Amino acid sequence: MVVVNAEVMVAYDLSKIDFELDEANKTLRIKSIPEPEIKINPDFEYYDVTADYLNQFNAADYNKIKRNVNVSLMKKLRLPL
Repeated sequence: MVVVNAEVMVAYDLSKIDFELDEANKTLRIKSIPEPEIKINPDFEYYDVTADYLNQFNAADYNKIKRNVNVSLMKKLRLPL
């Protein structure tokens, strides 16, 4: 069994915002906002993973689990893969 808790951080580089300032009317018009920078930090906990003859678990299995979890997280966040 694998339990995954993930921390997702979404950040915007505010220095890249394209805006227009109308000083006469004291209005700030935002033309475009940069794409968000997204970082996913999953924390994996593995339970009952025993390496015996019938249940062989190796590094490739761990890597496959991590890839599947990352794809699942991206889908839940509705991000391109």
